[in-house]
Amino acid sequence: MMHQGAFDRARGWGRAPPVLVILAIALASSGCKKDDGPMSDDPAELAADGSSTHAAESDTEALTASLIGVDARPNAPAGALDLTVEGKYLPKGCFTATHVAATNEIRYELVKCYGRFGLREVSGVIVARREQVRGNLIVNLTGNDLEVNKAKVDWAARAEISGSGAAREMRWEASMSGSSTSGKAFSRRTVKTVKWSLLEPCFSVDGSSTGEVGKRKVKIEIIGFKRCALACPEPGSTIRVTNETTGSFVTLAYDEQGATLTTPNRNTRFTPLCRG
Repeated sequence: MMHQGAFDRARGWGRAPPVLVILAIALASSGCKKDDGPMSDDPAELAADGSSTHAAESDTEALTASLIGVDARPNAPAGALDLTVEGKYLPKGCFTATHVAATNEIRYELVKCYGRFGLREVSGVIVARREQVRGNLIVNLTGNDLEVNKAKVDWAARAEISGSGAAREMRWEASMSGSSTSGKAFSRRTVKTVKWSLLEPCFSVDGSSTGEVGKRKVKIEIIGFKRCALACPEPGSTIRVTNETTGSFVTLAYDEQGATLTTPNRNTRFTPLCRG
């Protein structure tokens, strides 16, 4: 049986390491006092909130992308984009898809599945209704009591996917609630654009999400984030987490020499834990 690492390498898009979690640990060890209240300006807690919540958001986006068919023919017709009913998940038998012709829906059921884009231990039911509009695939999805990478999420989303050859672009709008891998409750609204290729291990993300994480009102902005396989994010890739009540923030920006962590009180240079 192919193990998860081999699956990710074969599919070319592994899950990014929790960079902000690493930064949160570094900030906490530097002597920052922990405070989880809505008025807290503790950068370590803010970074941890941003990391765990962003991971849950990214997993729902990746899960949707994994359900898109993989017709990469250069001359594939515009309407070739569609949802898959085959499912590239392990172990065999963990994934089932049922087409409901009367409503043009597909009901997916997953039980502890491992899949593309670093998806791990996915369980739950997703219902997707799709239509073709000017060659683009429009998908409306609902997921209830879904478990992904140890986070629990309920969500409703609209995805518009376009493609040319192996290139894919997804405009994603979603509302979601649940608990992160750290067990912290969240409620989010997110709008993002995700781009990837079926032939290259690269993806890019731009967009933002707002809502509550625990007791805080947190905004997460992903700006020009690009990454290939296990390499470090490309220069210009930026993640910013803001406490909307106090204005406190943590910004992580990558450049050619490494990365800079910025808080209201200081800038810290560091070498990312990734392959250059």
